[in-house]
Amino acid sequence: MFTYTAGLQIFAAGICFMMSNLAMKQLDGMPWYILYGAVAVAIMAGAWFEVQALREVQLGHAVATILSAEIILSIAVAAYFLHEHYTLRDVSGIALILAGIAVLGLSKPQTPPSLIKVVEPAVTGTSSDGTPDGPTSIARRKIDL
Repeated sequence: MFTYTAGLQIFAAGICFMMSNLAMKQLDGMPWYILYGAVAVAIMAGAWFEVQALREVQLGHAVATILSAEIILSIAVAAYFLHEHYTLRDVSGIALILAGIAVLGLSKPQTPPSLIKVVEPAVTGTSSDGTPDGPTSIARRKIDL
């Protein structure tokens, strides 16, 4: 389950990525530095919000929810501001995305795995000259010709 702040950060990242899509759609024909500048600012802001959300949420949940939010927001903006029309099939797909967001948001957070304890390898007996007593690999063995 997402915390309130993680949910806001995920939503803000979705808004920023949606704004980059809208800039690419609306700024067609503008000078390249205006288009690239607007898209770069929106993507960098979205990446910042995503990094903040990743501190609290699992990677898979965060990415899936951010992409879902971006899709839902893009469709809403396209329908409302750009007057694009969607079929029943499109609306059904949107409903499935919303259901996926709900399932991810309601899932229980996993407990972090316990720390892995590093264990030193067992030391075999060594002879007085410091070489191992057992057989050694061929790469370490001295070969007399």
